[in-house]
Amino acid sequence: MPLDVLVTNLLLAERSGTEVVTEQLADGLRRAGHRAAVWVSKAGTQAEAMRDRGHVVVERLEHLPWRPDVIHGHHNVMTLTALAALPGVPAVYTCHDATAPFDAAPRHPRVRAWLAVDELCRDRLVADGVPAGTVQLMPNAVDEALHPARARLAARPTRALAVAKNAAHLGAVRAACRRTGVPLDELGPGVGDISEKLGERLAGYDLVFAAARSALEAAFVGCAVVVGDQRGLAGLLTTRVLPRWRAQNFGRAALAWPPDADGFARAIAAYDPADAAQVSARLRAEAGLAGQIRALETVYRLALAAPPADPAEEARALGRFLEDHLPTCAIERPWRPLVEAVSAGRIEPLAPLVARTRDAVIERLDGALKAAGTLAADGPAATLATGLKARWFPAERFQFARGGAHAAPGPARRDLAEAAGFLVYGPYQRLPSGAWEVLFDLAWEDVEDGCGELTFDVLAGPRLLAERRFAGRPPVGAAERSLRFRHDHGDEPLEFRIAASGYRRGRLRFSGAAVRPLA
Repeated sequence: MPLDVLVTNLLLAERSGTEVVTEQLADGLRRAGHRAAVWVSKAGTQAEAMRDRGHVVVERLEHLPWRPDVIHGHHNVMTLTALAALPGVPAVYTCHDATAPFDAAPRHPRVRAWLAVDELCRDRLVADGVPAGTVQLMPNAVDEALHPARARLAARPTRALAVAKNAAHLGAVRAACRRTGVPLDELGPGVGDISEKLGERLAGYDLVFAAARSALEAAFVGCAVVVGDQRGLAGLLTTRVLPRWRAQNFGRAALAWPPDADGFARAIAAYDPADAAQVSARLRAEAGLAGQIRALETVYRLALAAPPADPAEEARALGRFLEDHLPTCAIERPWRPLVEAVSAGRIEPLAPLVARTRDAVIERLDGALKAAGTLAADGPAATLATGLKARWFPAERFQFARGGAHAAPGPARRDLAEAAGFLVYGPYQRLPSGAWEVLFDLAWEDVEDGCGELTFDVLAGPRLLAERRFAGRPPVGAAERSLRFRHDHGDEPLEFRIAASGYRRGRLRFSGAAVRPLA
């Protein structure tokens, strides 16, 4: 009998992370004859594309066109809210991230099944208090319709592709490919090139460097895959390691080696087209979307067959969750890291829980820019006037406070007469813990100050690390446009910002920022 399934997700803006999983799940359920509706806190271009294809995507639960039989929850706040709004409807919850606050277990008696995409996520659910025997490992699947099998691999790799969410390891991949004579192309957020048809593009490459879902998709298509990213290197995916690495989602638990050029070169040297074909055949038999949907149908029907929950127990569970996740003066509770994680990522917060929220800017290091004679355009490792090495972050994507529109690629330019609050957000970057100096590369045009005020600052999450204010005419000297700061949490992204207000006329052009370590 067909089922009506509500799928929850924090947002549906662009095809990444659980957004891909959500769309894929809705497609698979529909092909199997079920009805699926997707509820998100914020819809974007991906949601519009799904609606154009006939999917139901809503941003308010009251807009659901029908009452679901079961909730398939992604992300805890969304899942608990759906449970509160739909009394009597059971839920199945999938954990996709072993550390993210929004993937913590939403403990509630109507969550009838707990799924984890890898072993780390399974351990995380158990650590959150879910009984170990009730957590089922269900690794990611691949949509066969969008990932056709490629032709036989060449005897030696003739073309390679790096699929990168982060660019930090790409220097090592490039060096390894130069050393072994393999031409390399690059794709992904880490290089500012996102493909909507990755499955088709993969067929043109013999060798792919990727991790997590991208590694699974490349191997499913039939490419030889070197599993690794900026976090570490696992090596060449083979039939021998496939069961273990798939249980680890080709992710952080498998990335045991440093992601250096020697390691990538060794993986390239182990290239084996016959073994890669066997890996692909096993994944196409075991990891297809149609098979996952059949497994989920069994999970859903078992959830529906479970006896009703005690209403009093449900109320207590919801009360505990609200105590933890509504903002209060108890800043040590889970609501605070959840809000910080959501607002510091590439999604907007669920509610205005903190005063300063932002969208992240995708890091793209595509060469150095010359910054008003202060930076030398000699490649990504430009130098400050002092001669010390500096990392250069071009201003390619910035969000203005007014209207939320993104600038076109290139230097960010803004009319100061319209400025109100923080003009420019970004660039978001992660740097090792320690002492640093940042230099803002700015240019001013036709400025009339009036009662204008300009602020430079550096933030790590909600914490202000350094700030400098100027009243009246904007500064022009390099010493005035630099800030020194220290941060002690290398896992936190940093934000270098400019604020302006009160100017009668003029324009600001921001080309980027350079940072250098301080001794």
